[in-house]
Amino acid sequence: MPYPLPVDCTLDFIELNSTAGNRVYVRTLFFAFITAMAIKRPEVQIELQNSLGSAIYCHIKNDIVLSKYDLEDVNKTMQKMIAQKTPVELKWLSVEEAKKLVKPNQTQENLPLLDVVEGIDKVPLFKLKSEWAFFLGNMLPDLGYIKGYKLLNYKTGVLICYPSGPDYSVVPELWIRLSWQRFITKQKNMARELNVLPLLELNKYIKDGNSRGIIKSVRLAIKRDCQDC
Repeated sequence: MPYPLPVDCTLDFIELNSTAGNRVYVRTLFFAFITAMAIKRPEVQIELQNSLGSAIYCHIKNDIVLSKYDLEDVNKTMQKMIAQKTPVELKWLSVEEAKKLVKPNQTQENLPLLDVVEGIDKVPLFKLKSEWAFFLGNMLPDLGYIKGYKLLNYKTGVLICYPSGPDYSVVPELWIRLSWQRFITKQKNMARELNVLPLLELNKYIKDGNSRGIIKSVRLAIKRDCQDC
C-alpha cells in the first residue's frame, strides 16, 4: 500500500476481466504507447481525445503525419518493452515536483489536470522507462500483462484498439459509425468555442468561474441542432 488506511476495511484484488480491470489495462497500454512514441518520435505531441468503442483516439497536436512505417517502429518498441516485462513504477510526489517531471510535449492534458489538484499533499506519478505521467487510476505492475492491441493510423492521429476480455489476446474488430464521428466533431467545435482542451482542461475552466459561458455555449449548440432538424 502506498499510504496507510485511515479506517478498518476489506482489501481485494482488481480482476482484469472486470470493468475496473479493463480500465487499468487500457491506461497501462496508453502509457506504453506514449513512452514508445517518446523513444521513436519525441517531437510528436500526443493528446488523448476520445473513446471509439474498444479503441481510444490519440490526436497529434503539432500536425505531424505518421506513416504506417512510423507506427510499425512504435509498435516494435512497445513489443520489446512487453517482452522484457518493463516495470511501471509508482512515486508519490508533491504537485510541484510532479509538474517538473511530466513532459508537456508528450501529454499536454496531464499538466492542466495537475493544475486543478487541490487539498492533496502528494499525487501519484507513474514512471515507465524515462517517461513520467500523471493518471487518475491504477496501473499494471509491468507491461508483461499486456497481451493484445492494435495501432491504426486514423485521421490526424492514432487509434489504439484494445481487447475487452475475457481473452486479452483477442482484439475485436473496430466499427466507427458516422453518428459517433458527428458527435466527436461537435465536441471539438464546442471545445474551440470555450477555448479549452476537450475534457481535461474543463475542470480548470469551471474553477476559474466560467461555468456561465459553458451553459451559454451548450444552449447555442442545442439551438443550432434544433434548427438542423
